[in-house]
Amino acid sequence: MLLAQSVKSVLAHPIIGQEHNFGFIGFDAVQSSMSWNKDERNLLRFFANTLGEVLVRNSNEKEMNILREKTHALILERELMNNELNSFLAKISHEIRDSVNSIIGISSMLFDTKLDSNQLRLANIIKSSSDFLINLIRDVLDHSKINQSAITVHKDSFSLARIVEQIIESIEQRALDKGLRLVFNHDKMIPSPVLSDPIKISQIITNLLSNAIKYSDKGEIVISTKLESFL
Repeated sequence: MLLAQSVKSVLAHPIIGQEHNFGFIGFDAVQSSMSWNKDERNLLRFFANTLGEVLVRNSNEKEMNILREKTHALILERELMNNELNSFLAKISHEIRDSVNSIIGISSMLFDTKLDSNQLRLANIIKSSSDFLINLIRDVLDHSKINQSAITVHKDSFSLARIVEQIIESIEQRALDKGLRLVFNHDKMIPSPVLSDPIKISQIITNLLSNAIKYSDKGEIVISTKLESFL
């Protein structure tokens, strides 16, 4: 091929970038034979190395663009799946909550009737279990709202001690069934009322207390409130 183009002298250098060979680049002479000097060789080597770096950079940019597009597509797909899951959880939770509220209403009516000690114990179990289910459903709904960045914290005045006492009353039967004793130590320095979200506070305390009962086999579970600072 060189003879066909009347090339009499040629100086070539490989174009390499990150161990990838992109080809060759060189000088040629067609009028007469040449002996390439050191400066010409260095110039060609510098140009070939620079060209190799440019080609690698372009290749990397193309790969990064492809990666960005794939990542963006995965993010959109995940958001779509999360929205569908959250919609399903919200729908099914509302349906379950309606049924549980009916059970709570009926169990509340039982307490207005004459019950012997065994019937009262069973009614308390129904009540505490229903309250636990309602709180669980609220957690599911809050989880879906968190994923959608739609959760709302409502501030209201309430007695923290009374909130804890009500939770203990609703869940105490589960502890007694396992031979556990619930102890509540309330810091008298905590003002009453406090300003916060009583529903969220109740959910947190109920979850902590439920887990404590679930994973305890004997002894007592102590619930303590303490004032760390006062603004």
